[in-house]
Amino acid sequence: MYHLAAKRVRQLIKDGAQKVFFEKPIKLRTDKLEGDLITVGIPAIILHVCYEHKVPCAWVPVDEWRSRFLGFHKPPPGIVEAKARRAWYKETAIQQCLARGWLVQDDNSAEALGILDFGLSCVSNSYRRRVGPVIRRAQLRRLL
Repeated sequence: MYHLAAKRVRQLIKDGAQKVFFEKPIKLRTDKLEGDLITVGIPAIILHVCYEHKVPCAWVPVDEWRSRFLGFHKPPPGIVEAKARRAWYKETAIQQCLARGWLVQDDNSAEALGILDFGLSCVSNSYRRRVGPVIRRAQLRRLL
């Protein structure tokens, strides 16, 4: 798993990535060592490969990319029960991709595109102005 993460980041850099963005790890609520190793290990690999190739990288807090991509970082009050939020976020990310004409295979791909959207908005003023949160809120209202 770690080898695959390093390989993918190296390929991104080889393909010309000038900055790498990835989701900030969240603290797992588990006592399982495997979960903790994934939470710490994958970001460590990404940071190491970027450092090795002198490519800047930044982790993106979940709330920040969701605010940018979905137009909000929390579900509207009363729409989703606490235990159903994760599935709701994933489905909403897929809907946002479809509204933009981006075909995705699964919810992980949709969320990865949300992080990409955030990264592009950080490095490109024209992209940030062209596709802003206000536009997405209007799009989402049409989808709901």
